[in-house]
Amino acid sequence: MHPFSTGRLARLEVAHRFLAQVLQRGDVWFAPMEEIAAHVRTVVDKGRWSPRIDRLPYYAEAVRVR
Repeated sequence: MHPFSTGRLARLEVAHRFLAQVLQRGDVWFAPMEEIAAHVRTVVDKGRWSPRIDRLPYYAEAVRVR
C-alpha cells in the first residue's frame, strides 16, 4: 500500500478493515509482483488470456494548441 493511504492512523484502520473483508471472501490472491508477473506470463503463453494494449496516438511533430 502506498504510504499516502496509510500514513495516518484513521486511514490505516480503514485499510485494515478493507483487507479483513477481502480475505474473508476467500477468492482473493495476495502475492509479490514477481509471482504475479510469472502468473501473467504463464497464462499469456498458454493462450488463456491476452492483455489489452491501448495504442496512444503518435505525433511526428509538436501539437499546436490554438
